Amino acid sequence: MGKGSLMQLLAAVCIGTIVAAFLVGCGGGNNNAGPINPTGTVSGRIMHFDTDQGLGGVTVTVGGRTAVSDNSGNFTVTNVPVGNNQVVTITPPEWLALPGGVQITVNVYQGQNTALADPIRLVNSGEYPPDPPLQ
Repeated sequence: MGKGSLMQLLAAVCIGTIVAAFLVGCGGGNNNAGPINPTGTVSGRIMHFDTDQGLGGVTVTVGGRTAVSDNSGNFTVTNVPVGNNQVVTITPPEWLALPGGVQITVNVYQGQNTALADPIRLVNSGEYPPDPPLQ
C-alpha cells in the first residue's frame, strides 16, 4: 500500500468517525422524558345548597387554573399542577360553600382526571341567615 493510499484510507476513517459521532449526537428525538410540568384535571359539580339545582357561571380555581361551571353546574379544570391537597376555591365571593369554614382540597395526579366525590354546595350570601346577636 502506497503512501497516498494510506493517507486516503486515514482521511476516510476520520471522516467516517466524525459523521458517526454527529449522527449519534442527534439522539433521534425520542428521550421519553415526559412533561416538564406534569398536570392533571379536576372535575365536579356546583349545586345550590337548598334546591340541588346546578349553578352555572361559578368560577372554580384549583392550583392557579380556572374553569367556569356550565348551566348544569358541571366544571372541568384542566392543566392543574400535580400535587396533594390542592385547594379548590369558588368565586364570585357572594357564593358561600356550606358547611362554612371547610376547606375543599383535592389530590391531582399526572395525566388523570380527579372527580370530586361530592358536589360543592353553595348558598348566596344574601340567603344565609345572619349570626345571632351576642348576649
